[in-house]
Amino acid sequence: MSEQNFEFDYEQAKDKLHQSWEVHRQAFGPILEPAFSENDNARIRLTAALNHISRREVKRGFELLQSLKGDCVYAADKAAWFFFMGLCFEMAGAQEQMVSCYQKSDEFGHRFYLPYLKVARYAHLQANFELAEKNYCEGIDCLQAKEKEEREDKVLASAYTNLCSCLTMMHRYDKAEQALAKAAMLPVQPASAATAAVLYAAMGQPDKTARCLTQLASQRSDLLEQTKATAEKILNSEHPHFSPVPFEHGMIPLFWQWFAENETTLCCLPGQEEYQQACGKLAEWLEKIFPFMERKFQFVLGRGEEKWELKLCDRYAVGLNFGFLRLLAARPKELDNRWKFRIIH
Repeated sequence: MSEQNFEFDYEQAKDKLHQSWEVHRQAFGPILEPAFSENDNARIRLTAALNHISRREVKRGFELLQSLKGDCVYAADKAAWFFFMGLCFEMAGAQEQMVSCYQKSDEFGHRFYLPYLKVARYAHLQANFELAEKNYCEGIDCLQAKEKEEREDKVLASAYTNLCSCLTMMHRYDKAEQALAKAAMLPVQPASAATAAVLYAAMGQPDKTARCLTQLASQRSDLLEQTKATAEKILNSEHPHFSPVPFEHGMIPLFWQWFAENETTLCCLPGQEEYQQACGKLAEWLEKIFPFMERKFQFVLGRGEEKWELKLCDRYAVGLNFGFLRLLAARPKELDNRWKFRIIH
């Protein structure tokens, strides 16, 4: 190969590399642009990794990203590295690892909206509404900070709509309505009428709920039946997230009898083999007492500073909080010498 041909091939390779970087920069600009700014070799490997990831060759992309870990010097390098690792885990369907990486990326102060909104959505689906709210707000701030011509208004409208839904589940209706109003000032999201219907049902406003359902019928008829059923349950005080509902009250004395008889086996720490068994038995009892719950029960069992602790998580569900209060009120008082019981969100 002549020197001229070699030079041509080298320039062609540089051009292709630049083109690839530019494509990825358009997709991930705020988190990609400042990464590895003083390390051309790292940028070449990062571009190669992103090329593989974009072709869904996740394993090879993951391997190339792993080779970059030692090159992460500045906060911008680390923010990008954790974000793209999270992207790999997301494409591989590893949700928990995905969220962990996105949250780690967020610790380095980047201004890219996407990982915040991905964490928010995951937390929302897990009923971790406080984490969801925090990340929706972070993502919204990133979007609003962009120049108007560069702002992704459809994404912003969706983020405000999801924030409204999150705040509704936390019973913060005034703030939820404010988020809905901000979404309405942006390109219309057809599914937002479903979010609005649930909000107004929770606020006890049947007329506004009906108008939202009419709007939903013309925009997203596929969501109408489920949304209407949910709104009606809320308005009729039959939805366990928004109202107290019947539960197996007669099971409560049996639960405390079991608890007292098995107290020593419940005194175990995370990581011990007995811990999973104890949590499984507690969950079984809660499922018997509160059969209306459709999600898995969450609670914290462990040793506090002075006593053993059982924290019951109600996820902002009024029905579950109502039941937990009655469950704890019926506990044998001698347990308070050794145990501390609390309800948390």
